Amino acid sequence: MQFNNNKHLNYDWIINATGPSKHLSGPCKSGLIGSLISNGYATINNYGGVKTYFGWRSGFLVLCLIDLMALILSTFGLKESNKNSDPNAANIITILNNYRYLLTQRLFLAYSITIGLAWCAYYSFIQSSSFVFQSVFKVTPTVYYDAMYEIIIIGYIIGTTFTRRYSNKIGINHVIIYESFVALGSSILMLVLTYFNLGLILSILVPMTILMMGVGGIFPACQAAVMQPFTHIAGTASGLFFFIQMIFGAICGLILSSFHIDSQAPMVLTIVVSCLLLSLSSYLLPPQNRDILTSKEYSSESGSRNL
Repeated sequence: MQFNNNKHLNYDWIINATGPSKHLSGPCKSGLIGSLISNGYATINNYGGVKTYFGWRSGFLVLCLIDLMALILSTFGLKESNKNSDPNAANIITILNNYRYLLTQRLFLAYSITIGLAWCAYYSFIQSSSFVFQSVFKVTPTVYYDAMYEIIIIGYIIGTTFTRRYSNKIGINHVIIYESFVALGSSILMLVLTYFNLGLILSILVPMTILMMGVGGIFPACQAAVMQPFTHIAGTASGLFFFIQMIFGAICGLILSSFHIDSQAPMVLTIVVSCLLLSLSSYLLPPQNRDILTSKEYSSESGSRNL
């Protein structure tokens, strides 16, 4: 990590110094952080926050424990809601055949690609923004995580609200198309402001907030629409759908990691390309009145559809 005085320090883990951890010596210190310090697993760092001594691999151990708890709770604490379960549904051959079937469906691929590209635009910001804001714009971690990220998430909430309010009125595909162009327009604005090199953090913050209005609406729209025709294999469809989304993010992260971040240009260009492809992918969506129903139409006809 590089600090404002150009001093470099290496850490295995860094806990963001926001909330209770900003005042480690005060009465508002959280129980978790206090326990880490009192048991010798962490020490107070002079630059803020805490420095811990457990290695980065311990994060995977924590994830394994959480997954084990989730498995136990879901196995013994949840009752099966499907009263007519198919004993062959979990067969590996059946699952692979369902994957093959889904990957031949234009509708499934269209929504998977769309949400994948929307995720790329968002993930580009997630992966690079902390370095850009702190190294390029000299913003402290506290200001960034506390204020700026919250502003951007407000855009996400506005987007989800738009989808909820208008998906039944104008059709869920039209919502996706409109919001993809909102994301594209804001990314182009970000690119233009980056080109003129104004040196203002608002040149990233404002366009990204607008972009999140589009991305925040596309996520729930795609998630809702892609499940409608595949209710008989909803579990398999949702698993493959989100796997494809994460693969897009992994590829995007791999591309970004090949750049040395000494300006916001790599992040902005990746966001622009993602949004451009996102807008083009909206044309892959099937016509609304033929291939997909809005949620009201689907709920009224679902009893008669054999999917």
